[in-house]
Amino acid sequence: MDEPTLVGDWDIGLREFTILSGPDGLVMRFPESEPGFEGRLRRLETGRYVIEGGAYPGAELLQGEDGWSVGGVFPLTRIDRPAQPQPGSGIRCPAIDLDADEDEGCRALWNRIDHPSRLTDLDLGGMEIHRFVQWLMLDDRVIFHGSNNAGLAHLTPVRRSMELMNTGGRGNHGAVYGTHDGLWSMFFAVIDREQLHGSIRNGVDRHFGKDGAYTDLYHFSIHHEMLDKRPFTTGALYLLPRQGFERLPLYPGGPPSNEWACRRTVTPLARLLVRPEDFPFLEAIGGHDDGALIQFELVADAVYDGVVSARAIPGGVEIVTTADADDVGRFVELSRQFFPDVDRVVSDQPGQRIITMTGPDAFEHGIRRRFADLIGKLPSD
Repeated sequence: MDEPTLVGDWDIGLREFTILSGPDGLVMRFPESEPGFEGRLRRLETGRYVIEGGAYPGAELLQGEDGWSVGGVFPLTRIDRPAQPQPGSGIRCPAIDLDADEDEGCRALWNRIDHPSRLTDLDLGGMEIHRFVQWLMLDDRVIFHGSNNAGLAHLTPVRRSMELMNTGGRGNHGAVYGTHDGLWSMFFAVIDREQLHGSIRNGVDRHFGKDGAYTDLYHFSIHHEMLDKRPFTTGALYLLPRQGFERLPLYPGGPPSNEWACRRTVTPLARLLVRPEDFPFLEAIGGHDDGALIQFELVADAVYDGVVSARAIPGGVEIVTTADADDVGRFVELSRQFFPDVDRVVSDQPGQRIITMTGPDAFEHGIRRRFADLIGKLPSD
């Protein structure tokens, strides 16, 4: 018998869905997905289901002491209203139907990429970038990486940003990240991180139906107060060789995600300059509320502005700050919410506080860069 505790509306951390009980058993429906692409829950044993089809095929729903989760990693929180799509979600891929001349042009471009003597700057001769990118995606020819920095001759496994609420072990490694979906990567080329406050939410999910058909749904959003500021720029979409990249699981032991990582320096095959207007989803970017995260950033600035000394330790840094004890307490509290994979330990001293901070590679790279003038030599970029 289906567990009645599963039926209802749920939040899985920035995404919501509904579990329904019908003639064929339990199904998982995301509100941004059209009918026919629900996931079906096949019961393996009491408190354990595997998802077939839908957005997370192959993932498991598990019941533990603290309730239900996906893979024992992503907890489900029940909500008392109908599940709603998140801002900027449910975006569908533009159709691509290349004629014979366009296909021939794409093959000629690929011949240049596949036999490079040096990094190739591609001239598409008037073809829309997203059409060539989709052509490359059809045969999984490359891994894509988008960046505001259009001057990279090599990509090194030194991270400059942290993934929020990283509980699945997929983000925040010291690695070059990329994806087989170049349309998703174009977002990272045109979103200007220097202008932004708050987080960026983005990705793509492939929803499968019963008959094996699928639809790709993208989601892109930034803090809602930033939308009117148009924080966009010209960047680069790098085409990377697949050798050395590993497709990361959704969670340890789970089905594959859409992220790939390489733990060594990567030399791009080619580079495409991408303007904001080249990104086919530019006007569909949504706005979410990042007020709490921005508050954390302000409190962190107050704590860091009071730093009088810092030293590198394994996995992070130890800082001494004259910041107010209340600010330090709030800083540690909010950090646990947004960065659960970072440890922060506070020791009070007369007139100052010592904060020991350690975390994954991305945190170590970023925090040492923040205090480079006090620490000294950093890993090379």
